[in-house]
Amino acid sequence: MGIRAVVTDFDNTITEERGLDPFFDAYTREFCKVMDMQRADYETALAEVKRDIEEQPLRYGWKSNGFFSAPVQGDPIGTNTVAHIEILERIRKGQIQGISLRVPQSEAEVLEIKEQCYLEAYPQRETFFREGAGEYLNILGELFHGRVAIVSNSRDISIRKKLEKIPGLVTSPRIMGLAQKMLVRSDEGQYQPQGFPTPVNPDRPEYVSLLRNFHPTFSELAVVGDNFFLDLSAILYVGGYAVLLDTEVTQGYEIPFLEQHSHAHFARGYDSVIEFLKRHRA
Repeated sequence: MGIRAVVTDFDNTITEERGLDPFFDAYTREFCKVMDMQRADYETALAEVKRDIEEQPLRYGWKSNGFFSAPVQGDPIGTNTVAHIEILERIRKGQIQGISLRVPQSEAEVLEIKEQCYLEAYPQRETFFREGAGEYLNILGELFHGRVAIVSNSRDISIRKKLEKIPGLVTSPRIMGLAQKMLVRSDEGQYQPQGFPTPVNPDRPEYVSLLRNFHPTFSELAVVGDNFFLDLSAILYVGGYAVLLDTEVTQGYEIPFLEQHSHAHFARGYDSVIEFLKRHRA
């Protein structure tokens, strides 16, 4: 057995998280419009929530169905999303009153609003590719011809348009959008590696279903990403391979676990990713 197919994350794996102001501005406009909220009230609520997140980052990480999904330290997009979810939850529970004409009635409605704002803002996000991103994707295409995919929580068409801007890209990987990596169904398979500040919940059926549709034999599939919880926990749980790319999101506690795992790797750059994939290729 060995690796026959590869899925690579897009945001902060192919790209870099900078130049985000247009995205945040578009997100703010959509949020205030959807919630019928004055900008001044919005900014006051956002500042309070962001202060709480900074003081208690694990309490306010990604959550799904009552389960902890992922921390957001070092992740500006994740922090922004979690902050707005928290504002919506406080409005829903009556902890914040009088600033919005719309009051979400359920957790599902909160997530619908979050998703609407994110998808509306995403096309405004400036794209900065990591150095060597085009060559990295081209090499993946050569090594695993016809069996390379890019996965993202964003829409397929948004990713495809951004890929057109990568200098020197000649390969055409499959695009799998709306992955919903953050959605956790249960605490089945929950574990907490030594050094991790919180348990890992790998039961993410929507994301796993997307991976299965691309390559049904998980023991032959490798996933490359920048976030252990969102990108990699599920594929390790089902028996595949995982590569964590060193980025600003890396916290450090992931490294010993990955280095000791026979199907995992911590890569300090694209060259290290490729080396691991070649070593374990079928």
